[in-house]
Order: sequence, then C-alpha cells, then structure tokens
Amino acid sequence: MAEHWRDSPFRLTRRLALFSFANSNVPAKLGADMLIGLPSGELFLTNSSVEVYRLIRARWKDFSTRQQQKILRRLREGPPRSWYREDAAIDQHIDRSRFDILSDMTRDGFDIGSKARKLLADIHARWPQWQPKPPEQAGFHIWFEGVREIQGDPDKLRGVADGELVAEARKIAAAADFMDGDSWQGLCRNDPDRALRGLAAEAANGDWFPAYWEQLLCSLTAYADAGTELKIAQLLLQWPEDRFGRIAAEGSFWLHGHAKKLPDTVLWPLWDRIADATLIESAGVHDA
Repeated sequence: MAEHWRDSPFRLTRRLALFSFANSNVPAKLGADMLIGLPSGELFLTNSSVEVYRLIRARWKDFSTRQQQKILRRLREGPPRSWYREDAAIDQHIDRSRFDILSDMTRDGFDIGSKARKLLADIHARWPQWQPKPPEQAGFHIWFEGVREIQGDPDKLRGVADGELVAEARKIAAAADFMDGDSWQGLCRNDPDRALRGLAAEAANGDWFPAYWEQLLCSLTAYADAGTELKIAQLLLQWPEDRFGRIAAEGSFWLHGHAKKLPDTVLWPLWDRIADATLIESAGVHDA
C-alpha cells in the first residue's frame, strides 16, 4: 500500500508514503529510495518536509552508506530556485532550508559528512544569528502553539498575614498588568487552605467576596488541613441569603467533589441551600 502511495501523482498521497516508510516494519530501502527520488521542492518547501525530517530521524541509520551519500547530496543542493518568485531573497531562503535540515541531523547525532559540515559552517558564517529550530518544530514551515494560560504568582502574597490576604490580593490586582495573572487565583491553586483562612477572616467582619470565593471553590488542589472541607461548608451556610445565588453554581461544583468528607449535619443543609438557590435562579431565567 505504501508503495502505491509513493507512486501517486498527488503530493498528499506521497506524504502518506513518507509517513509509512518511517515505520520499522517497512524495508529501509524503500524510504531511502523515496528520499532520493522525491521532487526536491517536496523535500524542503511543502508540508511533506515534516515527514522528510521524521523519516530521516527514524531510519537514517538503517540506510546504506551509498543511499546516505545520495540523500546528503540532495540536501546540500537545497530546494530548486524555480520554486521561488524572482523578487525573493532566493539565496537566503535556500540557505535557510539547508541549514534547518542539516543542523537537525547534526543534533540527532548523524554523521553528515565533511562536505555538509563545511556547507553548514559557511551558512553559519553568512547568517550567524540563525539557530536550529526546536526538535518538535523540525520540518514545519508554520508553528502555532495556541493560547497559554496566564498563571498568577502566589509568591506576591508571601509573608502577608491571613487577615490581610484578601485586601492585599485586591490591591495587587488593581495595579496588575493584564499579563501579570491573578495572584489570588495562584494562591487558591497552590495553597487553598491559606486562601480559606483569608476569606474566613473577611467573613468574620461581615465581608464576602464572591469572585474570590468562586476561585477557591473551583480549585482542584488537595487540602493539607483535614478540617478545610468542614470549614468551607460551614462558611457557605453562613453566607448572606441575598447574595448566596452568586456562588451557588460554584458551591454545587465544590460539594460534588467533597460531599463524602462532610458530616450529614452539614452536608444536607448545604445541599438544600444550594438546591434552593439554584431553583430560584432557574425560575428567574424561565420567567424572563
């Protein structure tokens, strides 16, 4: 089947063949012959280059010396000039293509021969700012890692007394840049027991901060103090009636994960309170 893909007139199907030839169950000769016969543009400039790098990395040591020399000659030549626009910096692009694959092979510990080593040194002299791509990006012409979560730094609250945690966290948040993250969220994820102590101190003064409670209730970090579950449940039962709906959904989420650790004397009153608040919220939406 892989040989049939190799002979296809379509690039995507030939790419499937390159992918297949990296498998050790396929004779190495087939992979080497394909690298020797594949149009040079596909070695360097199409999405197939991902599979070219992968095949070389997986099977290079299985290729015969003669096959390796033929492949290296093609890699030293680089992509065809005819594939570039006339106004492009063609020499620079060709250098970059050769640099990327030869440097990747060197990093993998393969002997690329004296001619390729000299070529690599010459390219580096021309473009000293170039560095090899990270291994996971080898062969890719476009690399996108997606949006990474911005983590808050709980160390900004280090040394702050429990009774001042919430006030200090709010002060830090007011002065923070968007990319600084949320220190309170970081505290809830790293030390939820301490975050609870901060919220408990505020609750004792009659101050409740729904947004801060939401982050504590959604934290999946295990508690270090065996009494934390009970303390959270007791405080949830003390929440002002007119504001409890703000955190009822998060309270339900929290109760689902901690119900087995609560005594019935607290579990069922809290269950009823969350259910009542949720039904009131649902009825309000339905009536609207």
